[in-house]
Amino acid sequence: MKSTMQLKVEKAVDDLDELMGNPFATNNRNLLEKIQLIEDRDDYAGQYTKEIGTMLFNEKPKIGIQFCIEHKIIKKATPPLVAKFLHQTPGLSKFAIGQFLGSQHTEKEIIQAYIDQFPFKGEAIDIDIREFMSKFRMPSESQ
Repeated sequence: MKSTMQLKVEKAVDDLDELMGNPFATNNRNLLEKIQLIEDRDDYAGQYTKEIGTMLFNEKPKIGIQFCIEHKIIKKATPPLVAKFLHQTPGLSKFAIGQFLGSQHTEKEIIQAYIDQFPFKGEAIDIDIREFMSKFRMPSESQ
């Protein structure tokens, strides 16, 4: 029997397949297989939702954020908490972070809150920029 979470993820994947004309069906099915492996582990209680949220974010950033908000990994849908999640969650893909921040649908408040997460201390500007740019990768069309 499938868990409620897996049914929600499958529905999201099916909706994406339908919207996108199914170009990523293989990747989406692989994601579902990874989720099943996580759920089948004996020690998944509580932690697996964060792992699934991280995997979803790395594959489909917007859906991953929505999943993390719905499952209280991100406590509230406020720009500072979303930015904190992006800045502090281990395992997030730098490319997926850049994809999310570079999306025209991402609120400017989230981008500003993400920038505010960096403790720029008046170092040489090249050091601050290097630190900032080391945390994400912009999609090639944005560079």
